[in-house]
Amino acid sequence: MVELESIVNGTGPYVVTVTAANGCTATANTSVAQNITPPTPTASNSGSLTCTTTSVTLTGTSGGTYNWSGPGILSGATTANPVVNLIGSYVVTVTAANGCTATANTTVSQNTTVPTVNAGTTQTLVCGVSSVTLTGSGSAGSSANWLGGVCGTATNYITTACAPGPYTLVATDNVSGCTNTSTVSVNSSTNVPQATVNAITNSITCTNSVVAIGVTYSGTDPVTYSWAGPGITGSTTSSVTTANLSGTYNVTITNTSSNCQSVYSAVVPVNTTPVPTNVAPSASITCLTNTVSLTATPTGTNYTYSWSGPGTITNGTTENPTVNASGNYVVTMTDNINGCVGSFTVNVPSNTVSPTFTLGSASSVTTTCASPNATLSATSSTDPNTVYTWTTPSATTVTGTPISVSAAGIYTVVVTNTVNGCSTSSALSQATVEVIADSGIPVVTLASNSLSITCTNPTPSVAVTTTANPVSYNWTPTSGIVPGTETTANPVFTAAGSYSVIVTNTLSSCATAINANVVDVILDNATPVISLSSAANNGTITCTDPQVTITPTVTSSTANLTYTWSPSGVTSSSLSNATFTAQGIYTLAITNTLTGCVSSSTNTANSFTVYLNNTPPTSTITAISTNSTIGCGGNSSTVTLNATSSSSNFTNTWLPGSATTSTLDVTTAGIYTLVVVDAVSGCSVTTDYTVSGSSTPPQNVDAGTNTSIPCGTPTVALNGTTTSTNVVTYDWSGPNSGSIVSGNTTSNPIVMDAGVYTLTVTDVASGCAATATINVTAANVVASFTANPTTGISPLDVSFTDGSIGATAYSWNFGDSNTSTSQNPNHTFTTGTYTVILTVTSGPCIDTASVVIVVEDGLTLEIPNVFTPNGDGSNEIFYIKSTGVKEISLQIFNRWGQKLYEFAGPKASWDGLTPSGAEVPEGTYFFFVKATGFDGQEIEKHGSVNLFR
Repeated sequence: MVELESIVNGTGPYVVTVTAANGCTATANTSVAQNITPPTPTASNSGSLTCTTTSVTLTGTSGGTYNWSGPGILSGATTANPVVNLIGSYVVTVTAANGCTATANTTVSQNTTVPTVNAGTTQTLVCGVSSVTLTGSGSAGSSANWLGGVCGTATNYITTACAPGPYTLVATDNVSGCTNTSTVSVNSSTNVPQATVNAITNSITCTNSVVAIGVTYSGTDPVTYSWAGPGITGSTTSSVTTANLSGTYNVTITNTSSNCQSVYSAVVPVNTTPVPTNVAPSASITCLTNTVSLTATPTGTNYTYSWSGPGTITNGTTENPTVNASGNYVVTMTDNINGCVGSFTVNVPSNTVSPTFTLGSASSVTTTCASPNATLSATSSTDPNTVYTWTTPSATTVTGTPISVSAAGIYTVVVTNTVNGCSTSSALSQATVEVIADSGIPVVTLASNSLSITCTNPTPSVAVTTTANPVSYNWTPTSGIVPGTETTANPVFTAAGSYSVIVTNTLSSCATAINANVVDVILDNATPVISLSSAANNGTITCTDPQVTITPTVTSSTANLTYTWSPSGVTSSSLSNATFTAQGIYTLAITNTLTGCVSSSTNTANSFTVYLNNTPPTSTITAISTNSTIGCGGNSSTVTLNATSSSSNFTNTWLPGSATTSTLDVTTAGIYTLVVVDAVSGCSVTTDYTVSGSSTPPQNVDAGTNTSIPCGTPTVALNGTTTSTNVVTYDWSGPNSGSIVSGNTTSNPIVMDAGVYTLTVTDVASGCAATATINVTAANVVASFTANPTTGISPLDVSFTDGSIGATAYSWNFGDSNTSTSQNPNHTFTTGTYTVILTVTSGPCIDTASVVIVVEDGLTLEIPNVFTPNGDGSNEIFYIKSTGVKEISLQIFNRWGQKLYEFAGPKASWDGLTPSGAEVPEGTYFFFVKATGFDGQEIEKHGSVNLFR
C-alpha cells in the first residue's frame, strides 16, 4: 500500500482519483474547514492616579495570551491584570488559541488637583491679650490642619493661637489627596520695653561707699523708670542711679504709649571684711642669732604689709621681715581688694648676757721631773651649760675642765654659754695661766714612727734628736737591733716589732717616759705568688684558635707590681691577661715595685707551654653509582658521590646545600664542593667534583592564551609552543576523555569541550619534560549599557555607554526611527517617551538591553485676555495654554480686590463662576499666575481678562 500526501491552502471539498497499475480508477473526497475567528478583548482600569494613589491595575478580558504596552508598566505585562504608575494609553494584544490576535486599549487619567491655601496675615500678641485669631482659607473640597501648636481647633480654617511663633496651615484636597501649605507668624508685642542690665564693676568696700547701677533701653518708644532698693542715693527715675548699701535693686520700665511694663534687677555686692591679721611667736635675739624672721598671716598677692619696731627691719613691706633688736613690732595689713585693714603686735625677746667665771689655779704653774704635768681648771656662773676652750702655747685648742698639760707656755681659756652662745673675752688677764717647765726633761723628736723591712732595704734605721745635752739613749727591746746601735740615736733594725727609746738628761737625771717615743717596724718582704688559668699550664694553637689566652693570678699585699714574660712570642695588655701566638715554653716574672721582691723561678706555677696543631686534612670525592652523568629518564636521574678524608675525626659539608653525610645523591649536573673540617684543630680543606649531564626541561613551554569556543562553532584549535631547540614530543590532555577531537600529540590540537587543557613537552634525548595549561570557555554575549541623562527638557542630548560582555557588533534603535552601529553613541531627543534598544552580537550569539528616555517640553505660558462663558460652546473657559509645566497656580480677583477663584495643579483654567457656583457679571477681572516647569524654571505673570456673556 502506498500513501501519498498533498498540501492545500484553501477551504472546500477536495477529490482524489487513484489509478491502479491495471488502468482501473477509483475516487475519494474530503472537506477542509477554516478557523480564523479573532478574539474580542476589552481593556479597563481601576481608577485615576492621585497624590495618594500612585499605581492602578489594568484589566484585560478574552481567552488566550496577553501582552500589554504603555508608558508606565510596573509588573504583569503578560498577564490580564498589570500594574501601572503613569498616565496615558495602554494597549493589550490578545492572541487566541487559533493564532489570531486583536487589541483593546484603556486610558489611565490623573487627578493631582492641589488645593489653594492661605494662612492669613501676620498677627501680634499685645499686652493684656492672651490670644489672637488665625484666619486661614482653602479651596472648596479641602480640609484643614494647623501645625505649630494652636490653642484653638486645629482642623478649622479659623482658629486661635496663644503663643508667638510660626504656624503652618496644611490644606488637603479630599478627592486627590494632594496637599498645599501656607505659613503665618504670630509675633510678641513690640511694645514691651526691652533692656539689658549694665554690668556692675565694683562693690561696697572699706574704701568704696557708692556703686553705680543701671539699665540700657533698646527700644525707641518713650519710657519711664522707677527704681526701688535698700540704699538708693541717686535718681530713682532715670536709667542709671547709685546705691550705698548692698542688696537687690529693681527698676520698672513703663512704655508710656502702650502701658506695657518690664522689671529688671541688679544686685549690689558688699565686701567689708577686715584682715584677720596674726604673727607667729618670735625666737630670741642671742649671741648666736643676731637677727630673727617674723611671719605674718594671711599671705598672698591680695595683701600689702607695713612693719614698725625698735630695730632695723629688713623687707618691712613683706609678710616675712627680718629684725635685729628685741622689743615690740607692729604689722599693719591692708586687703588690696576691699581696702580693709588689720594689725597685730608681736614681742621679740633677747638673751645676750655673757657668762662669768673663776680660775681654779694660780696664774702660773711649774712642772717638775716628778710632776711633769700641770692641771688647769675653771668654773662659771652658767654651769652646766658652759664650754671651756683652752688655747695652748702651740696655738692648738683643748676643750674641757680640768685639763692636764705638760708643755710650757701661756694657756688662755674662753668660757661660752651654750644656751645663748655668749662668750668671755680671751683678753681678760684673769683668763690666762702660765706653765713653766723644768728644763731637765729632754724634748725628743723621732724622724719616723714606722719603718718597713723589705727585699731592697732589709736593715732600716731611724734618727732621734733632742734639745737636751748631754743625754743617753736606751732602746728596748734590744733583740732585733744590730748590736752596738741599741744605745745610739740611730738604731738599725733587723726584725719586725715595736721599739721605744728612753732619753735621759745625764746632768739632771730627768728622762722621757718609757712609751713616749715608739717606732713600729713591720716586715714587708713577701715574694708575689703566681697561679695560671690552666690546671695543666698549657694550651694549643689550632686553625680555629690561632692564639691562646690565659689569665694569671698574682697574690700580693700591694698592687704595685710589674711583670715580664720570656721568651718573646707573647702579647699582653695587662698583668691579668696574656696571649700566645707561637708554640713554646713561656715564663712569667713578677716584681713588687715597693719592696723589690721578685717571683722569677721557673716552676709549674709560673710557666706555660703552647703546642701547635694547625695542619689541614686531605679529602677525595669519587662517584660510586653505576652512572656518572645526569639525565631525567630511567636510572640516569641520580649520581651518588662518596667522600673520604685523611683525618680520623672530621665533619663533611656538601655545597650547594648543607648535607653532612659521607655520600650525596645529586640529580642535577654541575660542580659540587666538599668541605672537610678536622673536629680537633678546626682546619679545613675543600674539594670540587663536576657532574656532567642535563636535567633542564624544555624551556618556555606555553599552551597559548585562554580562548573560547565561538558561538555556533563546535570546536576551537589550540596552539602550543616551546623555545627548546632539541627534539621534543607533544602530549595534550583535556577535561574529558573525548575533549580532544584530533592532534593530541601535535602542537595544534582541535578541542570541543570547555575546561582546562594541559600540554606536556618532553625532551627526547634527556627525557626531561615541562607542562603548561590553557582554559577554554564557551563563548557568550551579554548586552548592557547606561544612559546619561534619562530625563530632561527638550532638546535632550543623551550619552550612551556600552557595558556589554563578549560583544563584537552593536545595533542601536533610539525609538524615534533613528539607529546607530557605534559602540558608545550620542543622540538628541525631542519631547516624548522613547524606549532605546541595544542589540549586540558575537558570531551567532545575540542579546538585547533597553532603557526608557523621558523628554519634557520647556516651560511656556500663553494667557488669553478675553473669554465668553455664554453657553455657545465657543471660548467658554479662561484657559492658560502651557508646555513643560510641573505645577501652576491661578488667582482671580475683581476690581475691588476680592478673590473670586484660586486653583493649583498641572493645568489652570477658570469657568467664570464664584466658589459658590454663581456666575460673575461681565467685566474686567485680574489674574495672578505662577508656574514651575520640569526644568525648575519659574514664571510669574499678572494682568487683566475681559469676561463677556
